[in-house]
Amino acid sequence: QLVCEDVNVDRFYPVLYPKASRLILAFDEHVLSNHFKFGVIYQKLGQVQGVGGEHPWVLGSPVGQRPFVPGCEHVGVPLVSPQLQRKRHIGNDIVAVVFQDENTPFVPDMIASNFLHAFVVVQLEQASSQGTLYKVSVTARDDVPFFGPPLPDPAIFRKGPEFQEFLLTKLINAEYACYKAEKFAKLEEGRTRAALLETLHEELQARSQAMLG
Repeated sequence: QLVCEDVNVDRFYPVLYPKASRLILAFDEHVLSNHFKFGVIYQKLGQVQGVGGEHPWVLGSPVGQRPFVPGCEHVGVPLVSPQLQRKRHIGNDIVAVVFQDENTPFVPDMIASNFLHAFVVVQLEQASSQGTLYKVSVTARDDVPFFGPPLPDPAIFRKGPEFQEFLLTKLINAEYACYKAEKFAKLEEGRTRAALLETLHEELQARSQAMLG
């Protein structure tokens, strides 16, 4: 209790299994994922079909080819009002990145989805002597906690590897943050975590007893 006031047990039992740390680490990393899938929306005012512009390449490679990071899947579709209800493959993602060619209003409610909780909007700025620049903004549901890295002020980035790394880090952290939202937290809290902890306890107890003979 000197270390943590929330501890309410009155005794501890030693764990004698030499590989116990591996089992505990596996339990602790259960909620971590090495594979991520993001929806990618290409929004161009008045666009009717096709995916154009240079935005899909900002993540590292063209849409439809090998992605910048293994495990990331990118889906590019035109964002046109009459077709929004049919973009169900985007609506099944948790996080989406929206690429814009110009200052186009984006309203998350235009996409019908019970899963999408966060959007990272990337807007092409005017070309300058510094090269291609992008303006980044973020929007998320109220119950999604803040996720880094924080946006600079102004949130303007130059196209290049550093921006790719920032954007992908932001998207990955957004997905982790969304899992803490009420909809997803309840699912995790009521099922796998408690069951895995019980399994870990039983295995460590059995292994320790086996070591004692």
